Amino acid sequence: MKTILALTFAFATGLTNAQQVFGDENRAWMVGPAKAVSSGMVLSHLFLASGTKLIYSTVEPTQVFDPYSTSTPRSKWFIYLCDQNVSVEIPIPGSTTATEVAVLGGEQVLFYSDRKNLGVQGFFDLRTGQIQKTQLDHSKVFYSGSKKEAPFLMYEVSDDSVGVLVPGSAPIIYKTNPGVGIDEPYFSDQGVIKLRAYSRDIRPMKFYDATLDRKTGALKLVSVSREKWIGLDLGLDQVSKGDKFQLSEWDRMTGISLSPERSNRGGGLAKTTPAIDLDRMVGLCPASFKPLLSPNGACVAYVDNGALLLREIKSIDFQLALRIKADELRSKALSEAKQVGLALLICAADLDDVFPTGENFVNRLAPYIMDREALNGFNYTFAGGPIDQIKDPSKTELGFTMAPGGRAVVYADGHAKWVPDKP
Repeated sequence: MKTILALTFAFATGLTNAQQVFGDENRAWMVGPAKAVSSGMVLSHLFLASGTKLIYSTVEPTQVFDPYSTSTPRSKWFIYLCDQNVSVEIPIPGSTTATEVAVLGGEQVLFYSDRKNLGVQGFFDLRTGQIQKTQLDHSKVFYSGSKKEAPFLMYEVSDDSVGVLVPGSAPIIYKTNPGVGIDEPYFSDQGVIKLRAYSRDIRPMKFYDATLDRKTGALKLVSVSREKWIGLDLGLDQVSKGDKFQLSEWDRMTGISLSPERSNRGGGLAKTTPAIDLDRMVGLCPASFKPLLSPNGACVAYVDNGALLLREIKSIDFQLALRIKADELRSKALSEAKQVGLALLICAADLDDVFPTGENFVNRLAPYIMDREALNGFNYTFAGGPIDQIKDPSKTELGFTMAPGGRAVVYADGHAKWVPDKP
């Protein structure tokens, strides 16, 4: 039993780390095997907007599990350059596990702040390593500069004023209209900041397209419909994340799935009818691994047992994807046939070396195998009976698992082999 469990677990782990393909009727992508970005204990990770850089934090495992420590564990921050496959440390002074970072839109400066210590806060210039200390109330910051059109912080000073903090400059306080709340900006230049605003009184709530004059501090409000107000923030910083595929979650697993609205169905391309259909989604890892899809759709990052792993996604030839899928199904059939063969041998040993009959086959073998799907796809062709009455176990077929192009046959000695369909 332990042998079967170990083999099943190893097979499942291998699938996760192996290359996988997915696509629709005409297009295909490959998800490459996982490669380690960082070992140890990774706490958090986030992609920059371009998708070519990944920022993550780590902590020494001994600090996390030290029951006698009363201080907050120290953490380290790194930036991983995806195209160069190299990590560079970001020396944030005083960083702890309570420290958070936000990368400003230009991807040249990040804002770091510690939830427990206001002394650990500031801008860090990723180009020069220079630090500008700041001291803001975390709860008051409502915008952390994520849009390239507005690379600055905004925070609430009072009910009728907001602050704007640009890296390298002192904070500037702007008066706003009483009763008007300020939302995230959607555009800025040297002269104005354009943002969404709303009435604090919700009876009825009003929506505004607001323009803040950066020189005079004047705030101009234009009433708009709720639909237009929602649309004000769309169309900027658009990336290809949703163009082809997206992360989806099912059965506590996260995987990549094609965006239905981007399918080529009826798109004018020659429709193929392959013997093998590509999956429109592939499983990646448990949802608890915190998977992230890069904004450019080029890779997925997730944390497995403390290690940060990266899997690349690239477009491949459609026919090549079909061949890879066929090989995958063949390998899967062989693995499942071997598992059933081992289960049959162990079951026979419990029955005084007698193979079971086909009656109620699936339920009879269920206690001996972890993967019930392997049983459901197995065709048991042996009539049953004592093992010692089998003249040549290596040539006596117990059953098979079908796959495109042939079948995986398991024999009475436990071995399995692939038998292609006859031409």
